[in-house]
Amino acid sequence: MGTYRAWDESGHREDIEAVDAEEAAREYVDGGSWDDGETRTVWHHVSVVELTDGEEDGRPEDIRVERHPMLPSCPAGEHDFTAPHEVVGGVEDNPGVWSEGGGVRMHTVCLHCGCGRVERTWDTDRSNGEQGLHSFEYRPGEYANLEE
Repeated sequence: MGTYRAWDESGHREDIEAVDAEEAAREYVDGGSWDDGETRTVWHHVSVVELTDGEEDGRPEDIRVERHPMLPSCPAGEHDFTAPHEVVGGVEDNPGVWSEGGGVRMHTVCLHCGCGRVERTWDTDRSNGEQGLHSFEYRPGEYANLEE
């Protein structure tokens, strides 16, 4: 275990006990108070430097940490995400799936509450244009007119 100083573009700095810089960055993001209204994966860029005797030791690393959105609640208690062709479209043999860049975009729907879910295997970090990232997006009520 070591002590690391972590910060992001907000300027907030936090000293964290962790096994390595990656774990310190993850703890920094996990411990933050972010907008709970996010419906799509967000990527945080956290600067992390190890501390020796309370002083920064070396150059900080820029570490990207993904924060997936909270799954919206479902009145049935648990979502039943599936991809019925007649609802999500696409080809019958692979409903709800589209090619997108170097990956795919998959659409599913909760049959209980109509919440749409989009999973991308080739998303883009809007802050720096980096591609090839895995993301999720929830669209509560997108298919609210479904009958159980």
